Amino acid sequence: MPRRIFFSKKYTNSNASLEFGVGYVFFPEDKPSLVRYQVASRNILLNKKLGFMYTVESDTNGIISDVFGLNYRISENLSFQVGSGLE
Repeated sequence: MPRRIFFSKKYTNSNASLEFGVGYVFFPEDKPSLVRYQVASRNILLNKKLGFMYTVESDTNGIISDVFGLNYRISENLSFQVGSGLE
């Protein structure tokens, strides 16, 4: 029986891309509302599954924080992001 290696699978829409996003968090618990701006590069490394992301978060009190991280493509339509930031 042939062995499938998880990292070797290629997806048809795995071309490298740069994506922009804007988000708003309404009334988070015990915190002011947040606006998020994100730039993400996808499908760069590890057989076109790993990319990078940068997010700027600004709350209604004017506090800004930066989040730097990685995104990993799990399947054709699903990716996972993890990041760490400074306030």
